[in-house]
Amino acid sequence: MNSEKNLRPFGMRDKIGYAFGDFGCNMSFAFINSYLMIFYVTCMKIKPEHFAVLILLGKIFDAVNDPIIGSLCDASKPGKSGSIRTGAERRQRAVNPERIIKTEKEAGIQRNFLRILPLLTYRSEKVIRRLFPACS
Repeated sequence: MNSEKNLRPFGMRDKIGYAFGDFGCNMSFAFINSYLMIFYVTCMKIKPEHFAVLILLGKIFDAVNDPIIGSLCDASKPGKSGSIRTGAERRQRAVNPERIIKTEKEAGIQRNFLRILPLLTYRSEKVIRRLFPACS
């Protein structure tokens, strides 16, 4: 394998691409946090100050957790297809639904659960409306 690759320099096009990606990611987090704030304050009757503390604790956990997970990924031995792909394959093996469903009987159980799921969500919505009348 040729160790010298002809890579183009990191230019303005790359910077703009990363900026749009970061903007989209941050907008999705802002949207989720806004929805959670409205739900917790109006339905769960949590004070906005307490919600702010919850979000702050989550951000602190994220700030500590991200470098730890990154260093674990960097320290992992690269496999045949590289270190990032090896880690992704490990996670895929851990959560792959095809490995969970082994027999046709279990697959039938899953299909029946998917048929019942809309009824369960409908019932849970009624329970939430009874528990939190402010959300109605």
